[in-house]
Amino acid sequence: MSVCGREPSQLDGRGGSEPLRFTVYYRLYANNDALESKNPIYSNDRFIGRTSFKSITPPRNVASLKRNIWKVEGFEGIPTCALYLSLSEKAPAEDLTRLPPRGSGSSELDPMALVLNVTEVEKRLAASNNLDSDTLPEWPHEQRYVHYRTYDDAGEIVSKTSFDKTDTSLGRVNALSVPPPHNGACLKARLRQAENLPAYDFKLYKDDSGETILNCDEGVNILSDDYPGIIADEPVAIVYNSQQALCDPIPQGFPRKIRALACKMGAHDPTWHSSTQGEIFHTDGVVTKKRYYMDAWVYDCYVAINSDGKRGCKFKSYSAIGSPREASLLRVTLACILMPDSPFRGEVGGSGRDNHLHELRVLGIHLKFAKYVFPTTTTPDSQFCEAAHFPIFLYDRNGTFWNTSVTFFRRATSPEPSNCAPLEI
Repeated sequence: MSVCGREPSQLDGRGGSEPLRFTVYYRLYANNDALESKNPIYSNDRFIGRTSFKSITPPRNVASLKRNIWKVEGFEGIPTCALYLSLSEKAPAEDLTRLPPRGSGSSELDPMALVLNVTEVEKRLAASNNLDSDTLPEWPHEQRYVHYRTYDDAGEIVSKTSFDKTDTSLGRVNALSVPPPHNGACLKARLRQAENLPAYDFKLYKDDSGETILNCDEGVNILSDDYPGIIADEPVAIVYNSQQALCDPIPQGFPRKIRALACKMGAHDPTWHSSTQGEIFHTDGVVTKKRYYMDAWVYDCYVAINSDGKRGCKFKSYSAIGSPREASLLRVTLACILMPDSPFRGEVGGSGRDNHLHELRVLGIHLKFAKYVFPTTTTPDSQFCEAAHFPIFLYDRNGTFWNTSVTFFRRATSPEPSNCAPLEI
């Protein structure tokens, strides 16, 4: 029996059909747009794919599903992404969450969502698509859009997604192209990408009257029938200050710049930022505490805005308000730590997984010794030893996060803690 006009086949994520109860539908996203699937199932909606439930490696949980989709979609290495069990979910699922055969993702109208970092998108393999679009059926459901008008400080401007020659300031994006979690920040990031806006702080209003701003943390339910901009006659409004963009704009209320270290926290919890080495964020400089989904710990962080206009948490220990030297990330291998001719000596403990270490990333960025001073017999020419103790996270060879700690030692010249300069490696 054929399904959607095609004969049944072994559904492995590369097209074909199989009974619905064994199918997992999914959509791929970057942090500001939808990504085409390399295995589309509709000719006019190439952003939705599906995989066979039985093709997922047991135990069938979120982690094994991510690995399955990761491979099928042409990505290399270990998945670094967030998986939402539904487009309406506000937080990604934990890796150990079990997948029932008839549960999440069983409907193409409410598929799962895989959200990737931009760096992972850039590394995506250029795999060819063997499916001819002419052989694929069309998306049988009505396309839904977010309509918006674009303005600068002088008046309306032509939208880059204009679809009406008589009303060129009116644009629209497919509602399903807005990445989860669906809130004002995600919608703003999507519209900024669509319009290629360089400004951090363009204003997004709930309607064309400009009376109410759509806040970054405000929910936008694109699966409902009353989300902002669903009707062309009632669009949301983008107000963009072109003059401010020419002078390296500073987001309102976020006057301070921080330089970040390489970090992928946003891949596992979209309320946090990922960052590349040296990336600049804007913040108000106030340290706060937020819970991180991946390990449920509460961390010191800044509320910060990146160059895409996304607002989120930035891990304080991976950020520096000051010189790049203060923010340099100390990366050492276990072998380097234990080398006899190294200018320091370190000990690692707490995880029980030292034999799997291939890199340690120290969270303490100031590396000031004299955290505590204690007597020692290991340094013959000195009676005391200074030590600095830092928490770290590490990956094992399977890509699993582990929490542990590292302690660095050096000789102390006196029994009193001193204000030592940062250690230079």
